[in-house]
Amino acid sequence: MLFLIRYIFYRHYDSTDESSLHDIHLLVIDTERFPARTFIRDSDLISAFKRFDDREKSGLKSIAHLRDNTAHYFGEYLSQGSSRISGKCSKVSAQSMISRRLLDLHVVFRRACEGEDPDKWVMPVHAVRNTIRAARNDQLASLELLHKAFDIALVFGEDWRLPIAVHLLALLPYALERREVYGRLWTRLRPTEHEVDCCATYWQTIHAPQSMPELVRGQSIMKKLFVIHVQGG
Repeated sequence: MLFLIRYIFYRHYDSTDESSLHDIHLLVIDTERFPARTFIRDSDLISAFKRFDDREKSGLKSIAHLRDNTAHYFGEYLSQGSSRISGKCSKVSAQSMISRRLLDLHVVFRRACEGEDPDKWVMPVHAVRNTIRAARNDQLASLELLHKAFDIALVFGEDWRLPIAVHLLALLPYALERREVYGRLWTRLRPTEHEVDCCATYWQTIHAPQSMPELVRGQSIMKKLFVIHVQGG
């Protein structure tokens, strides 16, 4: 989610693109609705084929080193062949998310929308990650901010709202260490039993390296949500 939000503004300001925020959409797909092996992590492909690449610079070996030994890993997946996504995704425009106060969730998002470092994509992501790592020791997120995250998540519709809400909460540069946060999420989103089960499975199986604190934190949030749900709120 973090990488994609930054990419929205990168696309918007890129001189070779300059797409309107109304025309840039975030698509969330349910991989379980696709045949097995439709998607594969790019890092797995790089690992499999790097031994066939003899280039010393800018080849697969250097890319693998960059991904494995630094924070330059962002969880990219590739689809194999043309993916028919109709009925298997939720599609929301960047402008719709912004209208629901996406920019209030993190100051870096607002600065990006205003055109700060428009030609940069990776370093702003690192800046947000640093605030996520420090969030546990920061002040508690306000209830107003939480509800803004929930309002954005609701736009994605049933089956999608819960995982999107968790992703957005994980990006907040504030602490979430209180039960009230999770209770309000249940009350605001009212997820179905199916949504809870799917979301819990998703966060249990997702690859979340320490270099991606947004995913590590998302797993922690979902675990707490699931425990509270099992305990009956």
